[in-house]
Amino acid sequence: MNSHPSLLAAQAAAERATHQHSPITRRERAAADEARKRAETQALHAHASVFGAGMIVIFSVNLVVNLSAGVAGRWAAWWSVWAFLGWGIGLVINALVVRLARLSQAVSSADRANEAGR
Repeated sequence: MNSHPSLLAAQAAAERATHQHSPITRRERAAADEARKRAETQALHAHASVFGAGMIVIFSVNLVVNLSAGVAGRWAAWWSVWAFLGWGIGLVINALVVRLARLSQAVSSADRANEAGR
């Protein structure tokens, strides 16, 4: 997930803004946060798309092999289930990381707004 080009660009922009000597404006911080959120969402969508396409290929190969071997009726012959479970767990973890990062940022933004209002 971290190697997605737009995510890397958003991280680089955030680092440049953080290391500048002038303070970061709220608008700049919000723009960097939005760019990062978009990049993370795009990376998650790419992961989900590759998962879907990959599982279609894996299931198709498993089906053809099982039919040609005459073992399609046996549960043990459906090894594609393990690929689905393993890769699916990775996809769910990716989605949770993206979602929890957004919740964490929402809390941080609310804290910054409360501090600025004091």
